[in-house]
Amino acid sequence: MWFGVYLVRRGLIDPTQFVDAVEQQLRSRPPIGVLAIQRRQLNMKQVFDILGTQADSRRPFGEIAVALGHLSEQQLATLLTLQSDHQTPIGEVLVSQGVLDRETADTELARFHDAAAADPNPGGARRAFP
Repeated sequence: MWFGVYLVRRGLIDPTQFVDAVEQQLRSRPPIGVLAIQRRQLNMKQVFDILGTQADSRRPFGEIAVALGHLSEQQLATLLTLQSDHQTPIGEVLVSQGVLDRETADTELARFHDAAAADPNPGGARRAFP
């Protein structure tokens, strides 16, 4: 289960606060193109080529990069993992927005991890992926 959903279910934040926090969290992700350049997997010409193609479609940057042969599926998977790892954790976003104080966020995160570790059915229908 996502930590944010856990907080909504516990009544500590409301669904609107959760959505606002997720939107801010997503904005904190570094773009795939930036990560690919930093890792020397793409050069600027390739990035502009991908962006030019993307301007004419609604396809994601990574999907286009693979289709054009600029990245492999494995490289894209690694970049997507890196992108996710570099986004601001939802608890940090909620603290920065003043929705939760640091102590509550830390306490609830510990409870969330304890509940997740004790979950006898980690693949169950009520569980969502972080």
